[in-house]
Order: sequence, then structure tokens, then C-alpha cells
Amino acid sequence: MSSRRLLPLLVSELIITLAIAVSAQAPPATTSDSASDPNVLTNQSIIEMAAAKLLEEVIITKIQTSKTNFDLPTPALVEPHNSRVSVNVVKAMMTPKNAPPRRGSQKSVTKEKT
Repeated sequence: MSSRRLLPLLVSELIITLAIAVSAQAPPATTSDSASDPNVLTNQSIIEMAAAKLLEEVIITKIQTSKTNFDLPTPALVEPHNSRVSVNVVKAMMTPKNAPPRRGSQKSVTKEKT
């Protein structure tokens, strides 16, 4: 077989081989990225709730009862501030759910000796 006839066959074989190899690759892994999970609160979801004029108490309760993935370095706090998210809501975003109560936040009860 001459090289002129062989070249088109080799090119078509190469194209078919590449097509099979590409189609056999595993699909991209799906991640449970919290940014795309509507059940996980993010900075953007808080901004949206504030823009919808939900009551501060409602937003804070939602933060306390939901999964969260807030971006809280100092530069990231500018956007909620500029979007008129209240200081109390931002504080709730910054408070870990499982944090122990602050000292002095609860009144201590002492029993008197009789």
C-alpha cells in the first residue's frame, strides 16, 4: 500500500481512537459545593434576605438553625455592610453555632446557706 493511501486511513484511525478515549473518560466529579447548595447559607444568601427586607430576627434565626458557609475575612465583610446587612446579622454570621456562652452572659444563681 502506498503512503498516500495509508495516510488517510491512519488519520481516520487516530480520530476514532481519540474519540473513544475522550468518551471513555470519567464524568467530572460532582462536588457538594456549599455555594451551589440552596440549603447552605452564604454571604450572598444573607445579602438577598436583607434586600428582601426580612426582619433581622428572622435572618439571625435562619443563621442559627441552618448550615452555613460564610466568607468572613475582613475584605469579605465589606459587601454585606455595603448591602445594608445589619450589624447584628453580621455578628450572628461571625458567631460559631457551637460556641460556648460568653462569660458573664448568663446570670449565675447561687443558693444561700440556711
